[in-house]
Amino acid sequence: MRQKYPFFYLSTQTRDIRISVEPDRSPLDYFALEDIVARLYENGEDFVVLGYIPSAKYAQNHHYIQTTLEDDGNPQSRYLLETRIWEQNGDFKHYRTFAEFRPLMAEFKRFAELKTPTDLTQWEDVTAEFAD
Repeated sequence: MRQKYPFFYLSTQTRDIRISVEPDRSPLDYFALEDIVARLYENGEDFVVLGYIPSAKYAQNHHYIQTTLEDDGNPQSRYLLETRIWEQNGDFKHYRTFAEFRPLMAEFKRFAELKTPTDLTQWEDVTAEFAD
């Protein structure tokens, strides 16, 4: 069965979940995201990615937000949080910040509501790290 657009996806090292979100619903209604992120270390997951794909045209170039532990050997570590935002001309910007659990979850919730992060002024632009 083909995936209906638009849809959100949640990916981890061991999961790939795609859902078409009903109007007036959040993808977080479908994912136990707080549990997945809170147990990142003990579940053996390396990362969590939440993305939004509005149509087949944007299947490769779509906005997403992702996290991992800053120090993967330390379950008390803060989270490294990154996002990629695609521009109309096909270029992208990649941003990074660090956060504790609650601010991290707030960023994921904002992304789920707006399909893009809101205020990136406190994030570091690391686009050059991903240049060809």
